[in-house]
Amino acid sequence: MSVPSDLDAQRRLRLIDDSLSGNNYRQVVKLTSESIAKHPGWISPKIRKALALLLMSKRDEADPLIVEVREIIASGKSSVDLDDIEIMMNYCDETMQIAESAEFCNACWMRDQNSIVLGQKTFGRYILAGDFAAAQRVIARLQKRDVKNADYPIFSILCNVLQIRFKNADRRLSVLASAMVKKQLTENGKIDPEMARLFLVVLCDAGDGQTVSEAMAADGVLGKAFKIEAERLEELGNALNLCGAVEEARETYRKLLEQEDDENWMYWTEYIRLAFHSGEAEVVRDCYEVVQSTIVKQKERKRGHHAATLAKLEFEKRRRSYDNLYTSLTTDLPETFADYFSAMLAKPICSENLEIYYGLLAEDEKEKAWKAIESVSADGDRGSLISLCRAQKELTKSGLDLDMLMKLLSEEHISREASTDSLSGANASDLVALIVRSRYPDPMEDSPAAVLDMLGLVYRSILNDVDNRQLNILAVVLLNRLGVADLSFEILFGRLNVEYVQLLSLSYLVLGDLLQLGHTEATVTVTEQILKFRRKAETESANAVLTAFQKSSAFVLLDFIGFRDRLSRSKTVVQAEIGLGLMSLARAGGKTLSYYKATFQSGVGGSAFRGAVDMNRLSNDEDLDVLKFWFQDCEDSPFVNSQEELQEMVFSKLLIEMLSDIAVLDNFVPSEGQILAFNENLESPSLSSQSKEFGEVYAHLFEVYRHSVILKQECTNGPGEEDNSKATKDLVKDVEKSAMGLIGRFQSNLTQYKPNTSLKSDRLILSQYSRLCYECFCAVHLVLKVAKRDLQAPQGKSAKKPSGKTSEKMKAARDALGACAKKISQACKELEANGKVLAEKVRLPMGTPSSLLEQYRTYDSSEATQSLMDKFFTDVRESRSSAISDARAKLKELSAALVKL
Repeated sequence: MSVPSDLDAQRRLRLIDDSLSGNNYRQVVKLTSESIAKHPGWISPKIRKALALLLMSKRDEADPLIVEVREIIASGKSSVDLDDIEIMMNYCDETMQIAESAEFCNACWMRDQNSIVLGQKTFGRYILAGDFAAAQRVIARLQKRDVKNADYPIFSILCNVLQIRFKNADRRLSVLASAMVKKQLTENGKIDPEMARLFLVVLCDAGDGQTVSEAMAADGVLGKAFKIEAERLEELGNALNLCGAVEEARETYRKLLEQEDDENWMYWTEYIRLAFHSGEAEVVRDCYEVVQSTIVKQKERKRGHHAATLAKLEFEKRRRSYDNLYTSLTTDLPETFADYFSAMLAKPICSENLEIYYGLLAEDEKEKAWKAIESVSADGDRGSLISLCRAQKELTKSGLDLDMLMKLLSEEHISREASTDSLSGANASDLVALIVRSRYPDPMEDSPAAVLDMLGLVYRSILNDVDNRQLNILAVVLLNRLGVADLSFEILFGRLNVEYVQLLSLSYLVLGDLLQLGHTEATVTVTEQILKFRRKAETESANAVLTAFQKSSAFVLLDFIGFRDRLSRSKTVVQAEIGLGLMSLARAGGKTLSYYKATFQSGVGGSAFRGAVDMNRLSNDEDLDVLKFWFQDCEDSPFVNSQEELQEMVFSKLLIEMLSDIAVLDNFVPSEGQILAFNENLESPSLSSQSKEFGEVYAHLFEVYRHSVILKQECTNGPGEEDNSKATKDLVKDVEKSAMGLIGRFQSNLTQYKPNTSLKSDRLILSQYSRLCYECFCAVHLVLKVAKRDLQAPQGKSAKKPSGKTSEKMKAARDALGACAKKISQACKELEANGKVLAEKVRLPMGTPSSLLEQYRTYDSSEATQSLMDKFFTDVRESRSSAISDARAKLKELSAALVKL
């Protein structure tokens, strides 16, 4: 019997589903195997068994079951219910096969076209897969079956927008979408704010400013959707701006400032920008008068953020970009700076808001501005001193009074310990950052002693405010400069416990260093958390899309798809994919690599490398605020992915794909396309010299493996036309020569290495040492191991024994591989011994505190501070050599494994 009775099926599936929900995957496999044996044509247990095997990291056993299920459904021999489809979707989500899940859903729907629920699931799956044209076809079919549903036309419009924005579709689609919107405006009597925003997006894409103006009027079809006038005007101003209706947009922002909120900075910047964009002197003068009159009103209120005073500086900044135009509208800058300080001194953002305008001041104006600021700030409290110090740093030649700042910082620490009046957490961390940046304006190039100085102050402040995010992230940045990535990892994933989107915005700080410096377990922890978040986001995406569809939230869905698109191209996620692949190679290889490769090819990494990796990382404002202390221009720092970085990623991806195939697949031979792509990347000028050296070794290894497969085939099928034994032995010698040459160059670097004041030099030697251990030699071990396995004579009674000549060739190749392994093993031992010497060289000397810490200790000489500093220096010094110790231990393991070959 191919399918059980309904009663028997329910009983069996209830037991299976209970075990599946309880994560008892072994029991699931057992129960499903029994059901499959009794009912071979029943697909429900096969789907559940496949999912259980996948969650047990046995994808190589799970995939054939899924292929069989698809074939049965395509043939029409078995039905499928919604529970089966849901489990199949879970399988596809776990393996990142979103496009396949959409096709599966569609195939099931074709067999039950009256199911509206299944049709809606199919729509959601096509949206997730990025096939917006197919999703639009699904909507058309749904509309025929559910003609009373008024939401389908809205989502059809959304599909047009998605094709234009994310698929570079023909712009004529925007005209079609605009016509569909106009039809909705005349026929749809109920338009909510979300629907109105979607319609505005469509009209703006089409550049239809006239329709926007009419529909968004207070009594217009779209305008009536917004119950709050400020919200309506803001949407109108933004839409008119995008449509190119500059004059109307400017007047809308002016109305917002005069009637709604004159403290909104976005309104001010847009109004001033559009005024100068007009090029009309009268409009610019009118803008100036609006600024002046608003300043008067805000001064009379004596509250708020005094945005109009800042707007005056913004006006002057734009005026100066027009050379000699509008000269009658000049601003007394020193007086304006003093006015703003007078009103905002007590607020932490006072000087921060002015920083972009200090550059407007000439040298003679700076001194005048500083004196004016001093005169209005005489009665400021401790909190206001930070704003004053920032202004002093920018406006005076003498710079900051460090002694005063050290005294203020020590008072802050003492008052916090005594639980008396102290600064807020943000002010305290701002003070530390200000001291560090003023003393060491470019920490990226500083000596170890200077960075230790900075870290000492940061750690002392963290003692009083353990959970302060700014202080902890400053510590992470500085620890990375010392090559102490493991301590950075402890801060982020221990003390701060970063999770969710912050995984992407903060883990990039440590991921590269953990990988390069050989901290295997920590790297795996970070990468697995990032990829778990990614998979969870994909799993929840299906529900989010379906919920948005069922609740008629088309505009929310548009925002969601935009967020998901940025997430799919995040540099941090791609780095995590590559990092996990490399760590899997170093730790085990085998099925772990196979699972990695499958998810990489069909998931994030695969999609990222089909186009360009997105240069704009996901991050939140809080993280940017913290990091701006260290990078003058955040967009030119670790946030940007260079061509060189991209080339390294592509190289690593190609390498891991071939190594994983070698580890898992029988008789795998790298294809010509793979070899060609690998060699092209090897010749790329963007690839680092270090990767090129490793790449040469890998190229020889792939050739060794190819010849070992040929010899194995000879054992099975009889001798071929060409005698490959000599070629194989020659290639083994080439591998040995390349590997030993690389080791020799590295040994030379180790013996000649002398620690100096350059942190970059220290980090380079650490990186080279650990990368050699974890990548190159693990790959050598893996390929030699598999090649030797393939050269074994076939086992079993039915196996065809090789001829005497072939057997001799195989033995000769095995002997050559064994000799190669022994030589490389001996080199590993020598390298491991030299690593011990290196570990001592890269230790940071304890020494005595330098000037910055000595200056601080004149105000805070308590035993607690002394104890903290001593422990801090010890931890950093010891951790500095931990990467070397880890790499030496791995080399010791590897040399022993190579000997066994």
